[in-house]
Amino acid sequence: MANRNFNRKQALEKEVKDIYFKVSFGATGAPTLSASDSLGVASIERDAQGTYTVTLDDKYHGGIKFFDGVLLDAAAEDIYFQLKADSVASSKEVEFFCNTGATATDPSDGSVALFKLELKNNTIR
Repeated sequence: MANRNFNRKQALEKEVKDIYFKVSFGATGAPTLSASDSLGVASIERDAQGTYTVTLDDKYHGGIKFFDGVLLDAAAEDIYFQLKADSVASSKEVEFFCNTGATATDPSDGSVALFKLELKNNTIR
């Protein structure tokens, strides 16, 4: 535990929540969710090459405010993450691409990605 005095995060909008999750990728982009590093995330599935669906434990009626991911890999990879669809208010799902250029690409076997989602828990401003 860090030995510091941290302050609460503040936002102008009400009910903004952060969810972090960690995914390891195997052969052909097969994702494995690290349960201990992914509180609030139920599962992740590979839909097609470089395309994934994350299912959250809960619905967030105000939708996604922010999404980002970073790839941890010893080899240089030109991969970035792009949000494809936001249906966290209805089906608790977030769809995203792993892209190289404009092409959906599976991360290499053995790579790990860290993700952050900022979600709005209601529609009240």
